[in-house]
Amino acid sequence: MKILIVEDELVTRALLKRLLGNMSLQVVEAGDGLEALEKLESEDPDLLLTDLQMPGLSGRMLIQTVRASKEHRLLPIVCMSAVKDKQEIVDVLALGIQGYILKPINTAELNERIRRVIAEHGGWRAKAAAAEGRQTLLLVDPDATFREVARGVLEHTFTVVEAPSGAQALRVFKETVPNPSVVIVAKDLPVVGEVQLAHLIRTLAETIKMPEPQFWLCADDNPPAADVLSGFAGHITRSSIPDELTAELQRTLLQGTTAPDTASA
Repeated sequence: MKILIVEDELVTRALLKRLLGNMSLQVVEAGDGLEALEKLESEDPDLLLTDLQMPGLSGRMLIQTVRASKEHRLLPIVCMSAVKDKQEIVDVLALGIQGYILKPINTAELNERIRRVIAEHGGWRAKAAAAEGRQTLLLVDPDATFREVARGVLEHTFTVVEAPSGAQALRVFKETVPNPSVVIVAKDLPVVGEVQLAHLIRTLAETIKMPEPQFWLCADDNPPAADVLSGFAGHITRSSIPDELTAELQRTLLQGTTAPDTASA
């Protein structure tokens, strides 16, 4: 398996090359985001490990570019940064990365994270091929655990993109190619609430001349009042238990589709 390391500090890059080489990974190097884009084309890596703070094309811009590309939009990405700010980490996770490692690099943490990402996302090329012609679904929920469980169920049917808040969902919706045709929105989102978010996305969809997405409201409790559900295709009861969520999605959003094999998810 080939991994592309993107790091502008020579000492750190040399350390990463040695550690990842010891994991029997073929290592390709890039000193900044622009060089990384060239290596993506020429080397076609299976995994991307990138620093966030780099001159020129930053790690964040690199990730956004990769996620917008047809060939590498599902490429597993792990970020490195010395930034420990919780909101900064949340913002980066919302870009669709598979891991976040704090600097200075801890050898055990690096090994564990990379091995986990390979185990969970090593089959991304097959998924990318199978995803051709699929609809894209935007999952908006502040609970990272729920998003992970839901993604495991939904990615059998959709290409799934995520956002932890309504404000970030607008950006993700706009930047995702193709734009999501289905949106699952958590009830009681802060700042930009579920009703307002649906309205804003409809307005954005009209502006970019795409069909209006289908919206589903996701909540922990019983079905919300009729006035709250107005404008939504239906209500999905939240659960972080895979079997329960699978059954609920089959009853609602996935009704009539083939049930996903959660045992292998």
